[in-house]
Parts: sequence; structure tokens; C-alpha cells
Amino acid sequence: MIRSLLCQCLILAALFADSQTPPLPESTAPSGTGLACTPPKGWVADRKSDEKAVRRLADALVSSGLRDAGYTYILLDDSGPGERFPNREALESYLHSKGLKLGLMSAPGRRACDGFPEALKHGDREAPASPARPVPYERDSAPIDLASSAKAEKLRTEMTLRAILAAPVFVRGRMDKMPAPVREMLTHPEVLAIHDDPLRQQGYREWQDGHREVWVRRLAGGDWAVALVNRGTAPARVSVTWGELKLHGSLPVRDVWARRNLGQFVDGYTAEVPAGGAVLLKVMK
Repeated sequence: MIRSLLCQCLILAALFADSQTPPLPESTAPSGTGLACTPPKGWVADRKSDEKAVRRLADALVSSGLRDAGYTYILLDDSGPGERFPNREALESYLHSKGLKLGLMSAPGRRACDGFPEALKHGDREAPASPARPVPYERDSAPIDLASSAKAEKLRTEMTLRAILAAPVFVRGRMDKMPAPVREMLTHPEVLAIHDDPLRQQGYREWQDGHREVWVRRLAGGDWAVALVNRGTAPARVSVTWGELKLHGSLPVRDVWARRNLGQFVDGYTAEVPAGGAVLLKVMK
């Protein structure tokens, strides 16, 4: 666990924007900030990838529908990208032609989780020199590893919390080995709509009692996204009250993952949450 915490990743999302980059499913960043309005999403290239492998990854992002769902970044680790990608400008141009962007990823230490050297105190060594190519820095937890998040409940919980927290979603793993249910979770339109909500207000943990937690996020229009989380090893009932959302009365509730309206509820809502799982709700005022 300690090693996992030490291996939190520093995402250097290099927005290599130019006039030839086609429109992307992200809103324009606030003027002068150099930051994206919506949290970035994308794929982490294998550490051993060369230019051909990254081009194949770009093609797969497009053909799988992930790009159209907002996964528009391909991240390279920063352990010698100049050696593996000597013609990076051509690679950038190819990604731009696909509606994608290139970025760098580094761990804040001397070595990454797998033992490869990292760029401690050298976070800007591969940053482009042109002022027309801003490099916003986004700190986030490690990318979602498909190998360790293969269980549906674990991935659903991970995606639920990232949607509530408006956190970047970067994935690593074999896209050609990705099961259809995993692809469906990564591209779930209602979950991603919460993740990319235009209010851009980050959620927070409202309540905790042992392994049970309630996370909330206010959405544009006055609705709320609510995550009922159970970190325990057995199913548990988790509740949210309308008072915690500064709401009252009888309110409609929707199960986001199930894409199902649950009905009107007075004062609050309670769900049976699986072990290690999460229920994502939309409470409409």
C-alpha cells in the first residue's frame, strides 16, 4: 500500500495544439489558463512502445469509439521518449490528424513502480519550447490498470469516484484484450456526462461511517450526483439524506449505471451496496 501511494503519478498533459488539430469533444479552456475545462481522459502507452505501436494505439482509440467518448490523450512515459521517438513531430501530426493529443507522464520520484528511472526534478525536460504549446500540469492518482481492475465492481467504483471528483481518467493495458463490459463502463455516457459536467465543480465526501461513505457533487442546473460507497468486504446499506444536499421534499432519483429512474423519494434514499462497490445516483431537484 505504501509503495502504491509513493507511485502516484504526475500527469503532464502536453496540449500540442496547432491550427491543423480537428475539433475535439472537449470544451475550450478558460482564457489564459492553459487548462482544459473538462478533466482529460486518455490511454497510457506501454513503456516499451515505439512510434509504430503508438500509431496503432491511436487507430484503436478511434475504431473502438473511445476517442469519441472523450479519450483524446495518449500519454508516453518520460523515460527517454526522445530516444524511442526521434521524429516526435511526425507522431504528433499523426495523432492530431486522428483528433488526438500527445502527453507525458512521470512519477514524482527517482524510479517508477516498475523500477524504471523517472524524472525527479526534470519534469520539464521534454516540454516543448514553443509558447504556442502550453503544458498544463495535472496531479492525479495512478492510471487505471486494466490488469488489476478487471473485476467489474472495482472498475465501477473507480469510475464512479473519478466522476464525482472530476478527476482525470487515464487507462493502461491491452486494448485488444479489453472485454466488452469494460469498454462499456469506460464509455458509459451518463457517467461521463457527470465527469464532464459544465459546472466544473469538484465533488467531496459528505459522510463516512466506517467502511460506508457518501460522496456528492453539485451539477449544472442544480441537480446532484451522489456516490454511495462501500469499502467493506460484505454488502452494506448506505444512505443519503436530502438535507445533506440542502434539498427537501419528494425528489426524483436515477440510478446512473443502470440508466433507470428509481422514482420519487422523500427525505433521502438508501441502497444496498455490494462489497467494495459503489452506487451512482443522480438526484434531480
